[in-house]
Amino acid sequence: FEKIKNKILLIHPFGRRERAHLINVIFYILFLSGCKIEIVMSSKKNMKKLAFPELPMFNDELVESCREIKDFRPIFFEIYKHIGIVSNLVACINKKDSSRIIQISNSHFGILIGLVNRCSRLMLANTVLASKGTLGETTTIIDRCILESAINVRWICKFKNNNSFERFITSSLKSDLELEKNIKQKINERKDNIIEIEERMLKSINRCIILSEIDRDQIETYQRFPNFETRIKQLEYENEELPYTVMQRIGSHHVHGTWTSLLTHYLEEIDGELFPRDNDVSIHVNQFISISLEVLEMLKDFLNFISINVSLANQYLEKLNEIRILVDKYRMEIFGNDFNEIKV
Repeated sequence: FEKIKNKILLIHPFGRRERAHLINVIFYILFLSGCKIEIVMSSKKNMKKLAFPELPMFNDELVESCREIKDFRPIFFEIYKHIGIVSNLVACINKKDSSRIIQISNSHFGILIGLVNRCSRLMLANTVLASKGTLGETTTIIDRCILESAINVRWICKFKNNNSFERFITSSLKSDLELEKNIKQKINERKDNIIEIEERMLKSINRCIILSEIDRDQIETYQRFPNFETRIKQLEYENEELPYTVMQRIGSHHVHGTWTSLLTHYLEEIDGELFPRDNDVSIHVNQFISISLEVLEMLKDFLNFISINVSLANQYLEKLNEIRILVDKYRMEIFGNDFNEIKV
């Protein structure tokens, strides 16, 4: 995307099917920017050059303003949005278009691009919510969903030899089979009389099983997908306990509405008494930063996994590293002395 005066130039190298995936991006940007959108189709010769949007640029006036008020959210908002758009582009990679991409089953590739696309769409939805200046309690819940999808991609890619794809699929199919069993039992109790909603549910379950490319009889033989704590620890972060505590347990406060979450987002204390808080919760800058960093790592792991040829991965990884450098540049402005020891 290149901003040209009052327009946003959308350079789109993909085909008809991939183009449809980017319709969401167009609407999000149109909503946020109020600019016109001009679509320019490029030839496949220029695809490598035009695949990634340009990094967001921040003038000295904006940076200095952020320093003065000690609020870098305007900068990290743009970076967060940029990563959401890049994720959508990466999700549109078609394994049939290049001999340099690993050939895996349709369902396995679908898991990866589906999770990457999920991260993209939720990030872009969050930019719409965050642009209103409030709804921080809602963006926090969505960020927790983005985080889990990113962790899933990274874990599946790392443990591909441990039936990671099959375990991901069958963990949900096992619940579907249980539901299917209950539905069929009810139908038998009514002497094979089936109602419309049951028929729709059975067709939906059967479709999920067919597209999984796993035999019904084999579904129960696979281990359950590991819980979130196990996945995080097996990804071997520098500090095993801190990432789990921050990513899972703190994030879950806002998903489940715990006491901590209520005090943070939904209640305010006035003279020792609690009252409902108004709709004035702004998004915290750390949300933009933490999700941006985790999604960048996810994209790197995904691209390394699908690339047979190193040059293909490097083509994208160089761009992702540029984004990471941009994040780190302004992240240091925020953290300052946060990690310095306090002298007692």
